[in-house]
Amino acid sequence: MNDLIINYNQPSKATKWLYIILASLVTGVSIVLCVMEPAYDLKFFLYLFYALTGAIVLLRNTVWQPAPILQITNNTVEAKKIKIDWTTVSKVNIGLAYIVFFTNGEQKQQKLDLSELLYKDIKEVKSKLIELCEYKNIPYHND
Repeated sequence: MNDLIINYNQPSKATKWLYIILASLVTGVSIVLCVMEPAYDLKFFLYLFYALTGAIVLLRNTVWQPAPILQITNNTVEAKKIKIDWTTVSKVNIGLAYIVFFTNGEQKQQKLDLSELLYKDIKEVKSKLIELCEYKNIPYHND
């Protein structure tokens, strides 16, 4: 089964690659011009500023990526403050904008709030959870 990953902070792949290429070009040219500048005048510091800006944009699009808002796999459900392993889930209640997972034989419950998601994403999350519950034989019902 496919994993469901919801991330609103991620730019498209084309935009990401454009930023990486442009930032690499700006950083490389700025460093070369900075090294070739004979004196520490305004041009030198301007080239240094361009090199730092290009390096920051490059790092932001390669290494410093934001974490997804919600990730549902066959083994876990991960959100900002909650991580649920499917092996401990015994029952699932599905509400309008929330999901309640009963774990450890219904002794503990964890609530996943879906109110910050778009409506189409809420529908995808609910259908993915129902699909996984049916696959793993976990009882579920709507509140």
